[in-house]
Amino acid sequence: MRISLNKNDLWIVLLGLVTRIAIALVSSHPYDTAQFAIAQRLFFQHGIIELRYFPTLPILYYVQLPFYAIYTALQVLGLNDFQQFYRSTLMIEGVFLKLPLILSDVGGFWAIRLLTQKRMPAVLYFFNPFIIYISSAWGLYDTMMIFPLLVGFLLLQKYGRTGASIAFVVSGMVKLIGFIPFAFLLIGTLAKRRFKEAALQMAAAALIAVAVIAPIALLGGLRDFLVGFLVRFVGLGDAVQGYYNYSPLAILVGPAIGIIRLQVVVVLLLVAYVLESRHLPSTTSSLLPLAKWSFIGVIALNIFPPTGEVEWLAWIVPLGLVYGFLTNRSGLQYFTFLFGTMAAFVAMLYTQGTGYLLGTSLDFLPSLQAVSNGLEIYAATVLCLLLLTLAYAWHRPVKFRYEIIGAVFLIYLQAYFWFGLVGIRV
Repeated sequence: MRISLNKNDLWIVLLGLVTRIAIALVSSHPYDTAQFAIAQRLFFQHGIIELRYFPTLPILYYVQLPFYAIYTALQVLGLNDFQQFYRSTLMIEGVFLKLPLILSDVGGFWAIRLLTQKRMPAVLYFFNPFIIYISSAWGLYDTMMIFPLLVGFLLLQKYGRTGASIAFVVSGMVKLIGFIPFAFLLIGTLAKRRFKEAALQMAAAALIAVAVIAPIALLGGLRDFLVGFLVRFVGLGDAVQGYYNYSPLAILVGPAIGIIRLQVVVVLLLVAYVLESRHLPSTTSSLLPLAKWSFIGVIALNIFPPTGEVEWLAWIVPLGLVYGFLTNRSGLQYFTFLFGTMAAFVAMLYTQGTGYLLGTSLDFLPSLQAVSNGLEIYAATVLCLLLLTLAYAWHRPVKFRYEIIGAVFLIYLQAYFWFGLVGIRV
């Protein structure tokens, strides 16, 4: 695995880091970041390990510990931190909580750079506005899941299935979506009757899962974890009361979308992957079908399930870049940047609000935000973006045309006019 590095790559990484740290310093999601900060404060100030009610899989907690330890040491040495407006974390504290996510962005840059041997796809990921928004402004951990996911594709390309399986399981233990490519790979291995290799993959997955979940069980919080986070994510029950639902179809169609279950979508994707893989020659690499159905899968998971989250849109960017590279779809690769730009724009305006992330009641674009049916504007825009992305994936490879920028902007303006100004309700 060789790559010619030069100063341009290092300058790109440095610019991306400075941008992210500057954003992380002045913004954060008041609720989500507060949950992470409280868990770290309990440990470093009171010696309490609280994983029973930690809002994510515990890998994030483990990874944040050494970074917060550095922050705590700096405080002991006399570091003065500052409170910005009504933010739930201090400014420098927020940066240290987000450093694992920011460094995951850097890891994602290098993984795509190594996988494609090209700089542009890596740049399109590293400077994608939605990726920066999720990791550095909001402070969510999706990019920490994306990094080992990309490493899994890289290992599959260079070395084979076993290392890729481990990387996908690590990704899934950060956020469960990582288990989708692992499931594809495992089923593909079984379909080719490589039972010893499949057993090795399952054993590695079980060992990693036990190692990650064991502390929760030891602290007596396994039931709360299963009933809360896990059940809500895999769709085995209804959405937990009090959580917002950002599924585009659920917002636009309403309860009728509840007939579609998340697990049904996953099963259909697995069947499609197996059917395509069986028709491939035995000498053909499994990387392309894996990337294809993982990409189509995350689009489907953003469109169809009755419950959804804004941050799930981040999954589309790296998988679109990988699939676009493998199929010579340069148009798709450039569209992922436009997708992320518009997704970040409508997500900031209509799901969180610019002032909310900055810890103030003042919004910076009040004329756009102060309309009725903001979620409908978000849902209609995002749904059209997802359908356009799907068209890029299914249609023959085409170059990116600048007219699509105007078309996407017109989609937003139409949604803003009909739902925001006219006040159509669905």
